[in-house]
Amino acid sequence: MEIKELGIISLLLGIFGLFSFFVFGPLASLPLGIIAIITGYKPKKEGNKRGKYGVILGTITLVISIALPTFIVFFWA
Repeated sequence: MEIKELGIISLLLGIFGLFSFFVFGPLASLPLGIIAIITGYKPKKEGNKRGKYGVILGTITLVISIALPTFIVFFWA
């Protein structure tokens, strides 16, 4: 795949990961966030902005998918 395509895929996975967290929960969004980071790493290195934003969204998805359920378990249990 080309760098441009990987950047677009990473961006879409990051957006869908955030969306799926609120619709399906953290179990659906966690893998999407990880895959968005992995697929966006090389385009980000090459200077592709879509890859950069895909890595950012994937990281946000990953942090939310881990932090919010952890917060709920420890503070409201």
